[in-house]
Amino acid sequence: MGKGWRNIHELVQAMDPAERGYFKKYVAGFRDKEQSGMIALFDTLVKMPVLNEELIYQKFNQQPNQLKSVRTHLSRQLMNSLHAFRGDNNIGKQLRSALDTIELLHEKGLRNQSLALLQKSLLKAEQHQMHPYQILLLHKWDQLNKGLPEEKRFFETTAVSDKVLTVLHNMQRKEKIRKAHVKSIYWSNVFMPLRDAFIAAESRLLLNELLTVGEEAITDFAERNLLYAAISNIYLMHDEIENAIVYQESTIKLMESLDLRAMNKLLSYVAALYNLASLMIQAGKPENVRNILDIIATLAPKSEYEKKFMHAVICFIKAVLLRFESPTVFNHQAFSKIKDELGVEMVIPSLYFDTNFALLVYALQHAEYEKAQDMAFDLLNAPYLHSQVSMQVHVRLLHILIHYKLQHAVLLPSLVRQTYRYMRKQNLKYKVEVSILHFFKQLLLQVDKQTIERRFLDLHAELKGIAMQTGEGRVLHMYFNYIEWLEKELN
Repeated sequence: MGKGWRNIHELVQAMDPAERGYFKKYVAGFRDKEQSGMIALFDTLVKMPVLNEELIYQKFNQQPNQLKSVRTHLSRQLMNSLHAFRGDNNIGKQLRSALDTIELLHEKGLRNQSLALLQKSLLKAEQHQMHPYQILLLHKWDQLNKGLPEEKRFFETTAVSDKVLTVLHNMQRKEKIRKAHVKSIYWSNVFMPLRDAFIAAESRLLLNELLTVGEEAITDFAERNLLYAAISNIYLMHDEIENAIVYQESTIKLMESLDLRAMNKLLSYVAALYNLASLMIQAGKPENVRNILDIIATLAPKSEYEKKFMHAVICFIKAVLLRFESPTVFNHQAFSKIKDELGVEMVIPSLYFDTNFALLVYALQHAEYEKAQDMAFDLLNAPYLHSQVSMQVHVRLLHILIHYKLQHAVLLPSLVRQTYRYMRKQNLKYKVEVSILHFFKQLLLQVDKQTIERRFLDLHAELKGIAMQTGEGRVLHMYFNYIEWLEKELN
């Protein structure tokens, strides 16, 4: 299947009804023959949920190169119409157009008209916290001042310079917060659970620095959102769940005070609710998670992607709630329904992985090892690796546990070796994981029932001790409670 056809098919399918209707009006001025072929191809792609390139060639009965020419023309006009359709609502496009107009007016010697449009555009850029455009407009204002009398030029230029310095200060603060947010995500993915003393100290220093940022000075929604998110991420790293929840809830309150649909931030809101749901699960507050599920259910997606995104989040929340709603009896119907509803499409790869991992853990908690085996196999063979490094290790450990319970003795030695190799490549400080892997390695050498039971007791005591150490106890809550599983095996 050709990439060109796949790209234009995805674009057409992603357009909403209003955009499609506007496109047909937009191209109405083309010559009849040129227009009819392009519109016919457009209509065909609209009515084709699944791309069938062969069917397209059969329908139009044209040479491939001729049809590709129509496709190229259609692609260009689709983008032009989308730009035109979205132009009125796109502040960046409005400001870029204003800069061009200011330049033209200035070249014509119409300084007053140029300055009036510049000041109006500068206000708009300031209102929307579009700092790069503020700098460009202020630079243009400085150019307009060159023809002024010397004294007036001095005062005007000084005022512009002061504004530039203020914008640069705001940009610097925003970039520091953005960098802190990126760093907090990197730490969360690579060093969670937090066992590295250097990262623990560095992240605590950054947290203290972020807590001193004056929120009242930040009027930009995106900047404040990043600040709250970074603080929440670092609190979570240090196992301070309640503090992490406070800042995640602050993000959500901030979003709820805005017109999310007009700002095209609905999915950011859903993502924030997903993060809050994850924190509430770790805090053991399932009722709060059910409330989050109810909130998402009231939101109305407008595009197919929004619908899929929200659906993926709902599947995850339902999966993690299973262990609270059905703690003693395995709910076969709910398990299968979530698995079927999730499907195989990775709209959000990490979330797809998290949902399947939650189902895997739920199956293991109820000793449904055949079902757990299917889930582990899917995760290990997924084309995507989870962004959190330790997650990959625990999928492998649980895979070994499953095969041990299913008495697949032939597979175990190679699985243990592969997991050892994978862990060595990560260069992370594993304690719980190394103990569990060593335990399974020892079991391979035992045939005596008494000795095996002693190994279980030894591991149980070892994990209880390790879980008291900084960062290690989190493993039993983040991934799988190995101590609880051992206790069930010993009873």
